[in-house]
Amino acid sequence: MRGAADLFLHEVATTHARELSTWVGTREDWLPKWSHSTDMSDWTVRLTPERTRELVGKIHELLETYEDEEAPDAEQVRFHLHAFPTESE
Repeated sequence: MRGAADLFLHEVATTHARELSTWVGTREDWLPKWSHSTDMSDWTVRLTPERTRELVGKIHELLETYEDEEAPDAEQVRFHLHAFPTESE
């Protein structure tokens, strides 16, 4: 079972990397309309597993409140959320 889960996680990571790479390669096609609306950022914070789970839940809840499918200029927008522990530097 663990092997299947690992394979799935690697496929998700690969898909996210491919989607981001495609965006970087085609971002000029979306300008100027989207020039100040996109973001590629990262943070490193010190959190407990419980606080991490809480933050991820809040981000999910926030994203669920943003749906403008009826707006004539709405586009599908991808958000990738990755939260995982790393070794301290």
